[in-house]
Parts: sequence; structure tokens; C-alpha cells
Amino acid sequence: MPAVMEQVDGMSVADKMRLMEYLVKSISSAVMQYDEAAKAQRGANRNKPRVSDFIGYGARFHKLRTTEEWMKELREGEEE
Repeated sequence: MPAVMEQVDGMSVADKMRLMEYLVKSISSAVMQYDEAAKAQRGANRNKPRVSDFIGYGARFHKLRTTEEWMKELREGEEE
């Protein structure tokens, strides 16, 4: 590592800027490739159900009732 630092110390400012630009581009492309691979893996291995899978789930087991029917059932136990 000290040999590399000696080389960097001997570079001009323009060379250091080009080196920095190269390093940033190579790191950002590696991060982007990792993100794409992680997204693909998450989508392929998803066993957890989504919220949208449960829309209308209750209608499979219960008939739809009007508000009047619900209120009539609730008032049956009340004393008058």
C-alpha cells in the first residue's frame, strides 16, 4: 500500500482527478450491478403474500349484508 501512496503523491492534480473519477465510476457501477441482482433475487424468492392478495378475501366466506341488516342484528340484544 505505501508504494501506491507514493505513486499517488507523485501525480499531478489532473491525474489525481482522473483517478478519482475512475474510482467513483467503477464503484458506482459495481453498486448498481449489486442492486439489480438483489432486486431480481428478492422478486424470485418471494413467498410472503402481498396485501393485494387479500382484497375480497372475506367475501369468500360471508354474504354481503346491508347496513339495515347489521343494525337489526345489533339491536336484537338491546332492551327497550
